[in-house]
Amino acid sequence: MNDSFVHDLKHRYALAPQVYTCCIEDRCVVYNLRKNDCQLLDAGEKQVLDVLMQEDTPPGDVRLSDLMSALTSLVEKDVLVGRASDGAKTGQQNSFPAVKDDLDSYPFDGIPVIGFGHLYRCLRAVLAVRLALWCHSLEQITVRLTRRKLRAVSRGGGGSSFIKTRDLVEVFRILQVLFYSSRDESLFDSLVLADFLASYGIYPEIVWGVSVDPLSLHVWVQGGEVSYNCPLDHVDDFKPIMAV
Repeated sequence: MNDSFVHDLKHRYALAPQVYTCCIEDRCVVYNLRKNDCQLLDAGEKQVLDVLMQEDTPPGDVRLSDLMSALTSLVEKDVLVGRASDGAKTGQQNSFPAVKDDLDSYPFDGIPVIGFGHLYRCLRAVLAVRLALWCHSLEQITVRLTRRKLRAVSRGGGGSSFIKTRDLVEVFRILQVLFYSSRDESLFDSLVLADFLASYGIYPEIVWGVSVDPLSLHVWVQGGEVSYNCPLDHVDDFKPIMAV
């Protein structure tokens, strides 16, 4: 009977396009980009998702009614959709380089030279992100960010020296406090920093991470193995679930 359930599940359902998953120890977290919300799945829901994503087969002693109940719950939570839905995913192959360093402190005495252009670009980034979050969903914003980076790369851009990037991140850190507090605003702060750096032709990744003790979400900007706006010891508390 479970074999019939597995066959039906794989042919009728897929992961919703706006949903990302990761496992931390024996627990599974799903992040809904459209809702900007993360949830911890229960054991039954995780089992159904494992069958769909990892080719597992549920143990023979699991009741079909329990599997169907978990499947219904996943559909109601918008984690799974019909396979015919636009953008439905059959699996995820996300690869995230481990963070090994950060730019939490400036390595030289004093501060880098700050000009009016820096101030203008920082203010413009703050206003642009505020407007984007007001007018568009987070899902739409991430699509635009991806397209912007692809356009830059196709034109031969998207690269910069580490020294230039480090100086600009420090400039941003100094100017950012004039416009908003980054405390408990990791998403907004990361979007603004990414937009500020993009104005200089630098396109790092924005990474979403989750933790389960307690269940929480944190966002940071990352270039290679370096975190730009989050201390290394704090990044270590989260496991990446998606990146743009």
